[in-house]
Amino acid sequence: FRSLINESRVAYTRLDPSFVDRDTTRPTIVITNFNTVRFGGNENFPQQRLEKDYQFQNTSTYLRGRQSLKFGFDITHTNLFSNIAAGSKGRWVFQDLAGFLNNSATSELFIPPLGQFRAKQTRQSYFVQDDIKLTRNFTANIGLRYETAGVPMDYFGTTDAALLAAVVPSPGKRDSNNWGPRLGFAYSPEFDKGFLSTLLPSGKSSIRGGFGVAYDTIFFNALLNPATNYPRNSRTSIAVLAQLVDAYPTFAPPTATLNSTTVFTNIQADAQMPTTHFRTLSVQRQIGTGYSLELGYSGSRTYHLLRQSEANPGILDPAKAAAVVAGCISQATLTAGCENPAGFSRSP
Repeated sequence: FRSLINESRVAYTRLDPSFVDRDTTRPTIVITNFNTVRFGGNENFPQQRLEKDYQFQNTSTYLRGRQSLKFGFDITHTNLFSNIAAGSKGRWVFQDLAGFLNNSATSELFIPPLGQFRAKQTRQSYFVQDDIKLTRNFTANIGLRYETAGVPMDYFGTTDAALLAAVVPSPGKRDSNNWGPRLGFAYSPEFDKGFLSTLLPSGKSSIRGGFGVAYDTIFFNALLNPATNYPRNSRTSIAVLAQLVDAYPTFAPPTATLNSTTVFTNIQADAQMPTTHFRTLSVQRQIGTGYSLELGYSGSRTYHLLRQSEANPGILDPAKAAAVVAGCISQATLTAGCENPAGFSRSP
């Protein structure tokens, strides 16, 4: 007996979880000592994500006697547009209503939408799997899967010597060593006598087990943090009163800074796809004519998980700590940026 069956699938998915911005141009105005009034646009917008996936799958099954052979592939190409640009419309803070009427702000913040990016990635998976019925009551399963994925935007790595010295990783490398073996079995005992024939009677019980290695992908949200690293971190942030008289509504030109307080959150150049080893074992027994009892174990171990952290954490000296404690006394002062008191370097 021989048979060949082929199944192909083509899919297109469009994901657009974007938040509607009702005011796309005006900055946020905050008046702290006037019931913390806020008006104008929302400084947390825009928040937009548009993802398009194009997928092609093919699975072939070849049956021959006691053997069932499957092989195929899954290729997915993703186009992503990310526009998470909080602060791109700007924010002005005034101490009170008089300061607002006299155009005397206490701080301004403007962050150009440099975190906006378009990323593309192709993910590839190939597999082969063989089910072999070695005896009439024992079937073995063996398979192998290979996966690899592109490196979108090179993970915003750099080749600039100054940035490499500032612990920014080099461009990301493709993880191309993702082999996932699969092993499994199904056994139906045939005990004719003794205790085992009572516990696992012939034709009414089965034992199954398996082991495999699987891989995940590095999700696109992980790109949001390195997307705003230097030199894409330019901003206008002024809290010096003398520089803000009659400044509203024109923001000072934004600048990108590279110094001891510059913030870096990275993805390592040699980041690997998250890997999971999973294993199962179960025993099933039929009870009567309408019931069955199953006891099973399922376990897994996962490693190469992605972790992002601040590569250049700030150090809060005692003098600045005292100034922050003295100045951050209310929600209004927090809104005004009390964590960066005048006369001290800006915190990362």
